[in-house]
Amino acid sequence: MIKNILVTLAGAVTATITIFAIEAFSHQLYPAPVGLDANDMDGLKTYVAGLPITAFLLLIAAWALGSLLGGFVIGKLAPDPSSRRMAYIAGVALTISSILNFMQIPHPIWVMVIGVLVFIPSVIMGHKLALPK
Repeated sequence: MIKNILVTLAGAVTATITIFAIEAFSHQLYPAPVGLDANDMDGLKTYVAGLPITAFLLLIAAWALGSLLGGFVIGKLAPDPSSRRMAYIAGVALTISSILNFMQIPHPIWVMVIGVLVFIPSVIMGHKLALPK
């Protein structure tokens, strides 16, 4: 039981670190205006509305790749590699965290829809890739 929890956490942490790293790279490519206050919703909305589509595609790629790697870690570390339960739990946790993020930071609707749909399939795919052939 404890090992399952630790494996699930390891996968979720791997996914989160990967997502944050790619997002940090994205913020270098598309920096926020100097002096933008993260609590200023109007300023955030204006900034996000001005971002090119490539910024959002990079964000979606971060979610997919991070989830894929998280699922892979779960598949490699799981006591029962054939069980997808831990991967599903990590995928649901990542989906919930993205929904909470959407509630704080404005995103285009199409990005939010993809965000809700990308995590679980990506984690499951990563888990499947980790299984022995």
